Amino acid sequence: MSVLNKKFNEMIPTINEAITFAKNLKRARDNFSGRYPNMHTASQIMSRREEYDNDPDINRTKKEFYDFFNRLSYDDVVLIEAVMYIGRDERNPVEYLEEKQEVLDEGGYWEEDEAGVFDSPQKKLFDHMKHIKTPPNTKAISIDTMYSKAPLAEYLKRGVKVLTAEY
Repeated sequence: MSVLNKKFNEMIPTINEAITFAKNLKRARDNFSGRYPNMHTASQIMSRREEYDNDPDINRTKKEFYDFFNRLSYDDVVLIEAVMYIGRDERNPVEYLEEKQEVLDEGGYWEEDEAGVFDSPQKKLFDHMKHIKTPPNTKAISIDTMYSKAPLAEYLKRGVKVLTAEY
């Protein structure tokens, strides 16, 4: 097992914690949105933004989210961000093969390029981490990027699934 795969496996409990914080943040955002319907005028939008910035549930979950990620090393944050992008962008090899077989079983023609689908977990992590670490990225930028993703919990869960898929 490569060093990067070993690190990923060691980080799974931490990634699961990140998923919990992301779920809490999404729940707070959803609760806020339910209390404050979409606004259309500039003054309504500004008022809603002010309410959002002062919402105690939003502020609490935001603080918990940032406190959690700020306790981690830069490399750990980058690894989690890479898992997020893998969950967002990469095809799960098992799902890919099932979908391909279904199309072929129905007499269809499979045209999709397989590029990257069967890359090793190490290659997927390395490629994403290399891109993330390109200057001027910082730990704070990585944390802000993850904070801005509403489906962060889903991306992380899917990323773990893609990286641990056996086919």
